[in-house]
Amino acid sequence: MDPLVATAIASTAISTITGFLGSKKAAKSAKKQAAEEARLEGIVTDEKIRRLDIEERAMAGETRAAYAGSGVLTGSPSPQTVLQEQAREFQKQRDVTKEAGASKVASALGQGSATADYYRYSGYANVASGISNMLTTYKTMSGP
Repeated sequence: MDPLVATAIASTAISTITGFLGSKKAAKSAKKQAAEEARLEGIVTDEKIRRLDIEERAMAGETRAAYAGSGVLTGSPSPQTVLQEQAREFQKQRDVTKEAGASKVASALGQGSATADYYRYSGYANVASGISNMLTTYKTMSGP
């Protein structure tokens, strides 16, 4: 085999292998980044729920204090109804916050997986193209 042909094929092979390894590394990095984004979104969601719990307790305390200060018994139906309604509303807010957080986590993981797949399949396509280029180079430079 002509040294020029061998050099051209070796160069294409090295380029192809390097590109494939880069694609694998990018795919792994995309998945890792998505997992970290999902983890952070979970932390943010947990913090939002924690703050809602604090806000609910504060509002319940203020409601009890307001009724107690007005001379209405806090165990009577009206104040109890208000406290129950507040609790239901806060529970709805917590549920929505959890669902939105879970959706963001799923979205981050899905996007990371799609990006990783793109890099992985791009790497496969580059390998196929590199092999084709090596064969074309060999055929062209080897002559008839």
